[in-house]
Amino acid sequence: MVYYQLSLDRKLRKIWKREKWCRKLKQKRSAKPFEIMLNRICERSRRIKILESVYSEVKITKILDEVIGNDYFGTTQNRKRFYHLVNKIITQSRFECVYKSVLSKGYNINSISWLQEENLDEKGSRALLEKTNLYILRFVVKPLIKHFYHALKSFRGYEVKFIERRKWHSFQHTILNELLHLKFLTLPSGTHISRGILRLFPKTNCDSLEYRPLISLMKYNRVTKEKFKRISKMINFFSRDVSRIEYTSVFASWKKYTEVVKGQQIYGIKLDIKDAFGNVNIDKVCEIIKQSTFKDQDKQFIIKHVQSQYISFNKKLYRWNHGLLQGDCLDTCFLHRMADDYFFCSTEKSDIDKFEFKVKSMFQLTEAKTERADGSGECVISYFGQIFNLNSRQVSKLYSFKKDSSIRHKFKFWNIKYRIPEISKQNIVSRTLRFMYNNHCFKKLELNTSFNTEETVLINYFEGMVFIAFKYEAAVMAIREFQQEAEDMPFLISLLENVIYGYSNTIFLKIQCCKGSNHTGNISFRLLKNIAYRAFILVLRKNNEFYKSIIRYIKNKNNLYLYLDKFKISPNIFTKLPQAFEDICLGRRSEI
Repeated sequence: MVYYQLSLDRKLRKIWKREKWCRKLKQKRSAKPFEIMLNRICERSRRIKILESVYSEVKITKILDEVIGNDYFGTTQNRKRFYHLVNKIITQSRFECVYKSVLSKGYNINSISWLQEENLDEKGSRALLEKTNLYILRFVVKPLIKHFYHALKSFRGYEVKFIERRKWHSFQHTILNELLHLKFLTLPSGTHISRGILRLFPKTNCDSLEYRPLISLMKYNRVTKEKFKRISKMINFFSRDVSRIEYTSVFASWKKYTEVVKGQQIYGIKLDIKDAFGNVNIDKVCEIIKQSTFKDQDKQFIIKHVQSQYISFNKKLYRWNHGLLQGDCLDTCFLHRMADDYFFCSTEKSDIDKFEFKVKSMFQLTEAKTERADGSGECVISYFGQIFNLNSRQVSKLYSFKKDSSIRHKFKFWNIKYRIPEISKQNIVSRTLRFMYNNHCFKKLELNTSFNTEETVLINYFEGMVFIAFKYEAAVMAIREFQQEAEDMPFLISLLENVIYGYSNTIFLKIQCCKGSNHTGNISFRLLKNIAYRAFILVLRKNNEFYKSIIRYIKNKNNLYLYLDKFKISPNIFTKLPQAFEDICLGRRSEI
């Protein structure tokens, strides 16, 4: 196993069975210096847990200062190197890993007295240090973090937030009482089987009562999975026959609409349905299923599945009574993921008010998410991850980041199933930057010249390459070791150049494929390449201390002049980060 997973292990009992070395250490009496050292550290850790009220608001690294003495690390530099890994654990993304070699690589083993007493050669000493560091992480550091904090996995992206246990339990208890009071949850009579565990996610923070209920399903056997798969297909085919919704692309719909209305003023509104899954009428769903052409056996199975939503919460069985529970096998069959957002356009302003009144009569709306374009101001609507300008008809991608947010939580760099050896770790960066994984930044909606101008296409491309540059930077930091310099990673420049040349060529061809009436042929491969280089320089400057040699190389090798004489666009646009990306931070800031 070349990877070490940063996630907090769920059950230490499984680790004892798997790690023979750890089990032996606990079973026999301490005799060797390293065994005495580890048991002393574990004893201090147990005392800290007992004094929970004293240490509840103390930083994890400060607690570790008391638990792990200087006699273990030998030098301050060794401690800093170990804490660098601890910081990765408490600022981790889901599925994030490091190479196991970092548990011993770079440590000054000559200054560690207990290690010298073992009388081992350098290879043996580093192997033992790796085992002891692994032991401390698994049985001291991670249990301490779990004791004081709950690791909350975001349902969007890969972010992991650490919330104080006291606050987390209070939030769960408060929401449970509310669900019982509203009778969204009831205690069932008789014997029933739970289909999974109810998870309550805070939408903002634990001080707020806004939550999102999701079900974490139990593992089904292969036969049951195949049955749900077959039934899902049946429902999807049936829904297309009975539903009035047309399945088409946003690009085709917007293009057709703009051609119909031509130069007329467009008014628009976007409405967000509150609690879309919870407001699904179960009786109506069952009535529609009864009228379907399904076999009686399948009808009974679906109706029973929808009506009997039994779940577990805090090891107790409940029945869910509030519409559909999100995360279930069949939830997306009955409610399309786009059905909670409505974007309506018209050339008549009164139609907008009528549409809003009609939707309000049927659903509860999230008023804070309502967007209106009434002819004044910019007249833009954000929908389906895009920004639609109703005046100019042009479309760009919506990039939205919270202040001081870390963009790395949007990406998954480590794949446990397909492990890449450390000697080829640059493949982690190159693999994640393949165009097939990032083409969502360069869709027809942004690159076409049917309703977009070539100036808008260039700006959309620039913003997309800024996003790719941030992903490149995050991937490099994911494989970077403690205090490692860019000069120690010679593959960075070749990777960067391959990405820029590859993307510039692909986008150039894609622009040709989706050209429309606004196409003039002035966008060249060289222009796209230079814009991409400028995007990377702007992002890498945010960590100039590490990337200064790479930035210098790019500037010296390439003529980055932008030939924009034929475009109605200022070159200054490409000299600073787009406003949407200004609030992104690159460092790993720990809150615990």
